[in-house]
Amino acid sequence: FHNGKFRAMALCLLTAGMERIYQICHAYRNGEQTKRHSPEFTIMEWYRVGKDYTALMDDCEDVLRRVAQAVGIMHYRYNDISCDPFLALERLSVAEAFTKYAQIDITEILEDRDEFAAKAQNIGVRVVDGDAWDDIFHAVMAEKIEPFLGHKRPSVIYDYPVSMAVLSRRKVSDPRFAERFELYVCGVELANAFSELTDARNSLLLWPMACLKAQGLRLGLIVLSCWLVISMILLWFNGLNARFISPLITDVT
Repeated sequence: FHNGKFRAMALCLLTAGMERIYQICHAYRNGEQTKRHSPEFTIMEWYRVGKDYTALMDDCEDVLRRVAQAVGIMHYRYNDISCDPFLALERLSVAEAFTKYAQIDITEILEDRDEFAAKAQNIGVRVVDGDAWDDIFHAVMAEKIEPFLGHKRPSVIYDYPVSMAVLSRRKVSDPRFAERFELYVCGVELANAFSELTDARNSLLLWPMACLKAQGLRLGLIVLSCWLVISMILLWFNGLNARFISPLITDVT
């Protein structure tokens, strides 16, 4: 994944005092192997200082409308599904989406992989012994939820479990979830965004601990060791400046 733009744009925020910046460029990623993914694509990324993820939701809504106006269309269409960008966004929390489309109360099983697996199998989702909690989450999303998002109007799914929102700011009202969202049109994810965690101490631990939980002890400890070394180097290089900014990150693919 080409992420050089991330570093360059973060430095603009840190050193140049820019509060709103964007970039449109080529990106490369060959990890996914589906008909919807290309190893090379165009990506738009923008950052804001001093705003939370709700401002990014509004931005995404505006981008969809402006693109439609620019190309002279009233609806987006894909696989015989139509979506009107001029209607207000449908905004569903992840918990609401799981209840509505999968009949699963995800708030009850955030720490219980086996119970999650049982509930997923009960609704026809295939689960194997080696699947971690996050694998089951992705399977349910792909089979039971995503295909129904962004019909008639764009959909936003927000407030992801913290293990699925690395470096995102935790919700004050419910720290089990983080301020991250994804945008869907015609059943296809077009964007993701989050309020960035700016507490350096939490940033150092959140990602490796999420890997530890999702992937198991051995890999988690390897990731933790590598991440601590890298983090110490980055903190020394940046002089802990990351504590004092609050950019938001959005990837639109």
